[in-house]
Order: sequence, then C-alpha cells, then structure tokens
Amino acid sequence: RLAGLRALGGLADARAPHLAGHSRRVADLAVRLAATLGWPMEAAAALRESALAHGAVQVALPGDVVAGLPLSGAQRRHLRWAHDRSKESLADLLPEEPLSWALHHLERVDGRGYPDGLIGDEIPEGAQLIGIADAWSRLTASSEGACAPDDATAGLAHLLREAGARFAPHAVEALERLRHAGALDLGGARPGS
Repeated sequence: RLAGLRALGGLADARAPHLAGHSRRVADLAVRLAATLGWPMEAAAALRESALAHGAVQVALPGDVVAGLPLSGAQRRHLRWAHDRSKESLADLLPEEPLSWALHHLERVDGRGYPDGLIGDEIPEGAQLIGIADAWSRLTASSEGACAPDDATAGLAHLLREAGARFAPHAVEALERLRHAGALDLGGARPGS
C-alpha cells in the first residue's frame, strides 16, 4: 500500500519538475507538524500515508488547473471530476479519515477553498496540516533543490499573513515553532540556516 501511495505521489510530482520530491517533503513536514501538536504516532503514520497521496488529484488535471488560482468555472468542474475520480482510486489505499485529509488539503478556513468550500473546523485537522505542508514545500522549492534563508523567511511571513484566511492559525503556529527550533526543511538547505 505504501509503495502505491509513493508511486501516486511521484506521478503528481512529475507534473512539475521543480517540485521533485514534493510529496515526500509534504509527508515529512506534515508528520513533524502533527508531532508538534501532540498527535499520537499511529495517527501521524496515517497522516504520512495521506500526505504521500495528496497530489493524486493533480494527475488527472490539465496543467492550467495545476498551475494556479483562481480557477474558472470550467476548471472548477474539471477539478471536481478529478477529485471524484481520485476519491474512487484512493478509497482502496486509504481508510476513510486519512482519505478525507488527502482530498481536502486545498480547503481554506475562510470557506473559499475546494472541493467543498469547508469553513474553519469543518476542515479535518489532517487536511489542514497537509495544506500548510504543501504550501511550504511549494514556497521553498527551487530548481537547485535549496531555498535561500531569506526566501524561507519571506515564505513563512506569507503563510503567517494567510493564517485565519487560507490556513488554520494553529497549523501556521506549529510551522513557525518548527522554524524557530531549526527543524524546518528549507528545500534542501540546512534547517535553521
């Protein structure tokens, strides 16, 4: 099962060469965030599997949908279609709760996310952690595989500004605690540098 999830993550990562290893980085960071928030080991292990699969929905999407937001009506319909197909495919690999974490990591606490426009605590905590880990990985990715410390600081400042709108404040605070502890991956740079 884990091999299948890694393979799905690899397919999703292949859509954007500068994000090589993205699914693994998201999974690693999501688990560190969960540990910071006191999650039990068993739940953190399920979160890792969910995070490895979080990009599976992107495999079925055209590049213009993957590339950015906001989405047009046609792009949203295609995203819904891809979401539904991913749910069917991942249902054999993930239990119900971890499946919901993978499928809802693009929700926003202000309700403007997708696929369902969930608001605040309606978004499962696992999805919130995958969402912030996904954003951090994307913000700190570079073609060289390392992020300059100034870029990481700017990325963290951006995520802090989005707390309460895009991201759950406690998830952003956990990310900030990891950064201050020197335990935050800077896209290949030495943590804490």
